[in-house]
Amino acid sequence: MLSTRRATVADKTFAYDVRKSAFGEYIRQTWGWDESFQRHFHEQDYNPDTTDIITLNGSDIGLLRVRRKNDAVYLDQILILPLHQRRGYGTQLIRHLMDECQTAAKPLRLQYLKVNPVRRLYSRLGFKQTSESPPYLLAEWSPPHGDRNVNPA
Repeated sequence: MLSTRRATVADKTFAYDVRKSAFGEYIRQTWGWDESFQRHFHEQDYNPDTTDIITLNGSDIGLLRVRRKNDAVYLDQILILPLHQRRGYGTQLIRHLMDECQTAAKPLRLQYLKVNPVRRLYSRLGFKQTSESPPYLLAEWSPPHGDRNVNPA
């Protein structure tokens, strides 16, 4: 069963390992990989209060960072270990966020590196590119607004 749990300080090393294995190639392609810089960045960036660990049948397989604001829900990061990628887990988690956004009548926004093939997944789920901020593409999914062709008569 796929679920999430709040991250802890003890998950810091796991979170770094997930980031490096799931996202490292795209960092390498975009900026090059500098191990000391990446470790320093992770030390500064890792916040267990805003990070969830993705679990599958009790085993940790990835991490998820979501910010909920008044104007939108922001998917800041979804990273899944390569062994568990392409099995629908990311899709399942994103669809759950889309359901939340549907209920709240808010868009779901995200950004991703241009070199990341995740673009196909986001496109398949109905995300539309809204802008570009190199090296990132920004995209949004907006919930349907119901039937606008209602006859008032």
